[in-house]
Amino acid sequence: MRFVPYWRKNEKPGDAPAPLRLVYKAMRYALKTFDHFDQLLSATRAEVDALLTMEPDDGALDSVKRQLDALHGWTRGGRCPSQDEKDQLNFGQIASRALDTYSVAPALYALASFVIYWGEPGGCPR
Repeated sequence: MRFVPYWRKNEKPGDAPAPLRLVYKAMRYALKTFDHFDQLLSATRAEVDALLTMEPDDGALDSVKRQLDALHGWTRGGRCPSQDEKDQLNFGQIASRALDTYSVAPALYALASFVIYWGEPGGCPR
């Protein structure tokens, strides 16, 4: 199979090599507003809860759950987390190191990216 760069117009996500499929999955979750973020956060928390019922001893999932629950509390009403709060989060790194094969990983990447740039000049809008 010939390698085709993912940015080619005629390429479909299924044609890309396996690592690039993750890029396509993450692109589905392009978050533009707080409402999009909040909906994805809610759905991701539910998915992590479901995964924890199947794998209750998974330390990575447990850490991600605690962080997503904290993030949920910090962001009620559209509030941007403080830098100190953001510094407590590493669920995006956990997803890339320990959960990259889980279906929830692309959503975790998108949430982490949104939070990193939230409140920055030119960052994600409310």
